[in-house]
Amino acid sequence: MPIGTVARNAAVGLVLAAAFAVSGCRVGTDVPNVEQAVLTDVEGASMAVGLVAATLTHSVFSENHTSFQHEHGVSGLHSHPMSGPWVHTSPEDDGPALGHHNLFEIDLSIEPDCPGGGSVLYEAQITGEGDPRVENGVVHYVMLQMHQACVMPIEGDDFLLEAAPYLTVESHATNAAGTARLYGSVQGSLAWQAESKGGSCAIDLGWDESGASLDDIGSLQVSGTMCGVDFSTPLTLD
Repeated sequence: MPIGTVARNAAVGLVLAAAFAVSGCRVGTDVPNVEQAVLTDVEGASMAVGLVAATLTHSVFSENHTSFQHEHGVSGLHSHPMSGPWVHTSPEDDGPALGHHNLFEIDLSIEPDCPGGGSVLYEAQITGEGDPRVENGVVHYVMLQMHQACVMPIEGDDFLLEAAPYLTVESHATNAAGTARLYGSVQGSLAWQAESKGGSCAIDLGWDESGASLDDIGSLQVSGTMCGVDFSTPLTLD
């Protein structure tokens, strides 16, 4: 997937910190004034799986944490793989020679498109070491997600999702000593509108799966509550 625009922008961190401090890592109830309706069990589970799949796609399975850019010395603007090594071969380059040290901390803002139109704004803080997809390492995403006229097709209907005001999300991947793990959560509330009904609802989702490597985790179980629907359903990882 294309590499997101990564900026070490302290303002993003301040926005996230303030939002988490105010919300206590929970989302408020500032939702649009629409006639409340309920989702069927199938619609609730499908929406939950769609939210988690998009989260994984744009976090631990993305390219956002696998490389970074900086500029210095005769090399000018250039990239390094996040997994290292960060060594410059030019003796004239006055930049840092950090060897194989590969710890990283990134503030990230991206706005990918939704399957049926609209978008989701992701404001993320990413920390980790290495790339757990291909080697020993860890990566941790703490995110705010803001749906903006995001259309998600569910059971033959188009559901329009709107931020209310945002979701708090954690997405983590680890790989060490022959054991990999994917785990995370999506919490908060979301406003939705289908052709014949609409409403807003509380969301509390989680997942936690392990395997010999991240590639060996072919599916994970998404469990929790989605719009009053308690469920546990598998999500197949492509």
